[in-house]
Amino acid sequence: MREQGYAIDSAEAIEGITGVAAPVRDFSGKVVAAVGVSFISSLENARGIDRIIREVRKTAQDISQEMGHLGVAGSFGAGGADGTVPGPDASRG
Repeated sequence: MREQGYAIDSAEAIEGITGVAAPVRDFSGKVVAAVGVSFISSLENARGIDRIIREVRKTAQDISQEMGHLGVAGSFGAGGADGTVPGPDASRG
């Protein structure tokens, strides 16, 4: 999660269910919570998963800013503050 700014669980906990989560940081930059969603894997294609990842990261960033986090570059992982992220398969070797 630290490097890319989100975590993805593709049917690892429950078969057929994918989860995406992103960290919420406080004013000191410490991770104090997370925002996450789960969905039926077969209902989303790669583009849909990318959209979900962007929305989860954006929501975590918005909450973090409300908590006083200044969003220092790199604090939400690869992709930066604009919410762009590598595709869901980018972390798989």
